[in-house]
Amino acid sequence: MPITASIAAPTVISGSTATGEQPKVTRMEVPGIKGADGDITWQGEWSSATTYTQNQAVQYNGSAYVALQGNSEIIPTSDTAVWSVMTLKGDTGAVGAVGSAGTITVGTVTTGSAGGSVSVLNTGTSTDAVLNFTIPKGVAGNSGATGAIGQTGPTGAAGDNATITIGTITTGEPGSSATVVNAGSDTAAQLNFSIPRGQQGAQGTFRWMGAYNASTVYAINDVVYYNGSSYVAIVAQTQENVPTDTSKWEKMASAGAEGGAIGSMEDTNVSVSVDDAAILMYNDTSSKWEDNNVFGTDRSALRLDGGTF
Repeated sequence: MPITASIAAPTVISGSTATGEQPKVTRMEVPGIKGADGDITWQGEWSSATTYTQNQAVQYNGSAYVALQGNSEIIPTSDTAVWSVMTLKGDTGAVGAVGSAGTITVGTVTTGSAGGSVSVLNTGTSTDAVLNFTIPKGVAGNSGATGAIGQTGPTGAAGDNATITIGTITTGEPGSSATVVNAGSDTAAQLNFSIPRGQQGAQGTFRWMGAYNASTVYAINDVVYYNGSSYVAIVAQTQENVPTDTSKWEKMASAGAEGGAIGSMEDTNVSVSVDDAAILMYNDTSSKWEDNNVFGTDRSALRLDGGTF
């Protein structure tokens, strides 16, 4: 059955060309024939892959259509026996007046922590925006290549000749730190030194213990005098180890030969009276004590008190 209908002019409910807003068609009167009984169900955008039944409505190219009978792959504008127009797409409205230009300015730009997110905050209005940026710090990059050596700069003016003199030198306590203090100026330095005394050193290799004593316990390198000779201990000692024990002592110096005795003037070879002072020396060849007469006949120099003999 063919369908005939007349379409009345659309009614504009809202919209104003003065503000640049497009008019909106909210109602169109389309008188038509009575459709089949039943509610119309909206199916959205028409699709060739969908099989439609009677009273299902779709949208196609901006207009709405209702199926008069079941169908598939039939374009709503191609067969009026299958599809009936519900509402037609309105014409494009007139271009609205140009609105006032908005402004955008950059506010603050701060550096965020490394790994953070970038943020932009509008502290202005929608028409006069003020954008505050937060940009995170980047991770440290690799070291760059060494740049070329620059040209040598001009020679500077000659400076004043500086002088350095030594001031005082004092001895500090053992274990203290050495110090140098400039008591002068940068160009005329006077350096005062404090040098710490060294720590007391270890005892020497040999230790003189005097005459041997049987009750003394001697250590290695202790030196004693015994019967005119000197001995050094070669091992740690116990008491009563006489120095002649070669397993414990070693002789350092032997006693000298025993000198002769003057029994009478016949044992001497002296040219002066015994009442006169003289230096006598024993002669091993003649086996006699002799006056070497190193002071001549004036022997007053031998008197420590300055007198004469």
